[in-house]
Amino acid sequence: MQLFIKKYIKLIVMVLAISIVNTSCEDFFDFKSNQYMGADENTINSANDTVFSVIGILTKMQKLSDKYVLIGELRGDLLATTAFADEELKKLNSFSTDNNSYFSDVTDYYAVINNCNYFISRADTSISVKGNKPFIKELGAVKSFRAWTYLQLVLNFGKVAYYETPILNVSDSEKKYPVLNIAQLVDTLIKDLEPCAKYDMPNYGTIFTADSKYLFLNTQCLLGDLYLWKAAVSEDNYLSQKTIYEKAAQYYADAIVQKKFVNSNIDIKWTNSAFTSSVDSWSSLFGQTVGSNELISILSLASNSYSGNTTQLPYYYKNAHLAASQKLIDLFDEQVYVYPLSSTVNSFTYGDLRKKGSVFSGSTGDFADIPLPVKYRYNTIVLNRVGQLYLRYAEAVNRAGKPGVAFAVLKYGLNSTTIADSKAVPTNEITPMPAYVSVFNNAAFNLSTGIHTRGCGNSALNTRFVIPLSCTTLNDSVTFVENTICDEYALETAFEGNRFQDLMRISEHRNDPTYLAKKIASTHQDESYYLTFLSDKLNWYLPSKQ
Repeated sequence: MQLFIKKYIKLIVMVLAISIVNTSCEDFFDFKSNQYMGADENTINSANDTVFSVIGILTKMQKLSDKYVLIGELRGDLLATTAFADEELKKLNSFSTDNNSYFSDVTDYYAVINNCNYFISRADTSISVKGNKPFIKELGAVKSFRAWTYLQLVLNFGKVAYYETPILNVSDSEKKYPVLNIAQLVDTLIKDLEPCAKYDMPNYGTIFTADSKYLFLNTQCLLGDLYLWKAAVSEDNYLSQKTIYEKAAQYYADAIVQKKFVNSNIDIKWTNSAFTSSVDSWSSLFGQTVGSNELISILSLASNSYSGNTTQLPYYYKNAHLAASQKLIDLFDEQVYVYPLSSTVNSFTYGDLRKKGSVFSGSTGDFADIPLPVKYRYNTIVLNRVGQLYLRYAEAVNRAGKPGVAFAVLKYGLNSTTIADSKAVPTNEITPMPAYVSVFNNAAFNLSTGIHTRGCGNSALNTRFVIPLSCTTLNDSVTFVENTICDEYALETAFEGNRFQDLMRISEHRNDPTYLAKKIASTHQDESYYLTFLSDKLNWYLPSKQ
């Protein structure tokens, strides 16, 4: 790793450098500009400095977009390559990526980190204007970018070279930096990021065709993720980690309070009991126009290379390089959909309608009947959104020993009505009621719905979507609900970049690498090979260029 840091940080210093300067907006938005800030430049102490610096970091973040999605999905069980795919994609999907691969190159990650380190070390957050410190918001935003990037690095490669000061010359790159594993890194990031949890994000108006409020990472969401991973990778029994899971749940609840509720008007549903006509408002979450109140954080990319950094995902979609796995298709198709006929009578059919918003099968030409990942049509990469946030909350709450509360997130939605209904939320799980549950008594959540309802009709009326009576112990219930949450991650967030890490984390909760191995092996022709290969956690990580 020290050899790596010397070689690749030199590359960052000499080629990428610190790509923000005190220059005009015109020059700044020329992404091929060769003007760089050197080690002897001034402190970042003006609004122009901070805006240009932060937007420069965002341009570096854009370069991680395809790696984020493809590393997270092609190694999972929901996405596969086709005969049209290039060799890089096929190798990633088959876990045969070598250290010369595009996906093994970590330079872009460390470019983000080095730019963040420069900003943090140079931004003058002591400046006060009318009693306010205007650059505190930028500090929180940049620390969140750095934490997210470090987390992606360690989850993809198993370890990171960790440093907090900018590397601005070759002698800096010769220094020895600590190498951290996942457990060590999350503790370090939590300590660094928690003081920023109270900061609001900057507001720069429209950038990269998107409202800037979506371009910043939500610190509460990120801290929830860090605590969830902290508890998962602990060697202790999960019950002894209850307080850490509760800490994750509280941060997720804090983020939920900002975004309010799972909107009952955002779904895909049948409009008649004959199941012949449907309406779709859910797919708009992934559309060309960014503006949904359910979006939290995105990477917005240019439509062509002349305008800025682009993504290859629309190209892969249009040219059928990627396809939904048969396992995902089967999961969508086996779900039960409930259509209420009256207050006492319901009609049932099979199929989760979120399949319509996730998968498109052509009917003609070379791509006929290939189940294409339709979420890849546009130039927006969704990092966080409300549906995902609620599922992470449910994962944390379940592992905190409250499977009934977690299941209610899926089946009913959390609000004052469901919390008061012992059939929906078991009374023993909320006596006394923790703060991360009581927040849902606020009237703002009255219109919240169950995540499963988004594609399966009225899940509250689904007598087949329940915790079975055979779950007689807490461990039984936690395991069943966690399996259900894992399926719901697939149904709600397929192809969005999270799948492999979700499977990693759940396997870590259980201290059982075969959980991930079985899920992924079942999608490969040589199932026995992949089961053995992926049962070794060392094989979960990509090689990095040395």
